[in-house]
Amino acid sequence: AQHETTAYVLYDDRNLYVAFRAQQSGTPITATQSTNDTGFGIDDFVGIGVDTSGAGSDTYYFETTPRGVRYEQANENVRYRPRWLASAKIWDGSWNAVLVIPLSVLKIGGSQTWHIQFVRQVAARGEHYVWGFNGIMSDSASGNWPQFTDTRFWPSATGIKVAGQGRGHGR
Repeated sequence: AQHETTAYVLYDDRNLYVAFRAQQSGTPITATQSTNDTGFGIDDFVGIGVDTSGAGSDTYYFETTPRGVRYEQANENVRYRPRWLASAKIWDGSWNAVLVIPLSVLKIGGSQTWHIQFVRQVAARGEHYVWGFNGIMSDSASGNWPQFTDTRFWPSATGIKVAGQGRGHGR
């Protein structure tokens, strides 16, 4: 990748926490949008894809821009709009972001295997970066990437145990 991206992830019994450091020296940072869920793919963004089923049936994306504008998708429902938090800050040719995703907005079970993917878009260059890559993964124009069909290529995290599992409509 042209620009270095570092992602950190941890969780407790209530939230999934994701932090990013996105280096971008020499390429303008694109951050024009100011309204959540509007204009996806126009700006730079970082995000996490989470497949809590391990089989591609309960898959979510949470993304944020350099201004902290939030976007989310779920393969279960095109109207998926959970409450979650994101914050971002631009400084010195890079930007940082933190996402706080309540586990209650995900369909989850007990000890299990999740597939996880970190994604990044650099809008000025039209580039898409992913953590786990396979040469037959899909790429699309901005606004139509990332795609749920790539879940099968995502890296796995096994033995995840979450207290108070599941969300209201998933139990």
